[in-house]
Amino acid sequence: MKVVASSATGVSGSGDIVVVEVKLIGKPGSSTSLKIKDLKLNDEAGKLVEASSQDGSIKVSGIIPEVVVKASNVFMFIGQNGTSEITLSIAPTGLSGYEMEVTFIPQLSIPSITVPSPFEEAFKKLKPIPGEDVIDIIKVELPEWAGLSDSSIKDDKVWFKVVDIYDKVRMGDKDIPLAKILVKGKAGGVVRIEVNVIRMDDDNGARISPETPLAFIIVVPIIRPPPIAQNLPPPMDLNNDGLFEDVNGNGRLDFDDVVKLFKHFGEPAVSEYAKFYDFNGNGRLDFNDIVTLFKKL
Repeated sequence: MKVVASSATGVSGSGDIVVVEVKLIGKPGSSTSLKIKDLKLNDEAGKLVEASSQDGSIKVSGIIPEVVVKASNVFMFIGQNGTSEITLSIAPTGLSGYEMEVTFIPQLSIPSITVPSPFEEAFKKLKPIPGEDVIDIIKVELPEWAGLSDSSIKDDKVWFKVVDIYDKVRMGDKDIPLAKILVKGKAGGVVRIEVNVIRMDDDNGARISPETPLAFIIVVPIIRPPPIAQNLPPPMDLNNDGLFEDVNGNGRLDFDDVVKLFKHFGEPAVSEYAKFYDFNGNGRLDFNDIVTLFKKL
């Protein structure tokens, strides 16, 4: 390798000036030596400067980082949409492209996973029904950096292929987005997400063989408080946090939600469903919950 440095930033008398930086791709467990030949340095006046060079060496660690292609778990209520994000944990030697197939398989067994609090109560009562159509696959979104891409959806499978022609993914990059798959919950149940990496190559054309752990989609019925008044629809949880900000059930947060909560505050439709209106998070229903809801407007 021959490197020519046309200029360097420095002032008279300064030391440890970086002349050139070279980025290398190392093979795990290998080593090599570095030699500088034909060293010529000139000062600002163009005069030749006498200088000596010192050889160096590079040793590449034999530890290969674990490479994982992982789909994220999805938790949602019936009728809502959710997204599973497919990511690559690390690209030790870059990424030139990949071809993958993601399969969604309903299962009757309940997986042992941590469930976010808004879904926890319904999850404990979940009993999948054999043959139930739990989700619909809506679409697949491929990363913005993908120079060339193709995808298709058929039944319970999503196939996609991507090539990084602009070299956006660099050596050592982490948490690289590979795809986003949007699904809609149709019935309560569990769907297993299986990722099959058909092919994945690094920047040298070498094959990458990542681990592909399972992920799950959990769809549960909505556990919600009743309508706050007879002429209103049921309240709605607008952001899946287990709190029903949309008190009047019109599909949005507005000032009337605060008015309705204040007006019916002491009635059973509110007092018996306190956990859904505990907006200040202190474990009980009080007037500060109304204040907190107002501040969300």
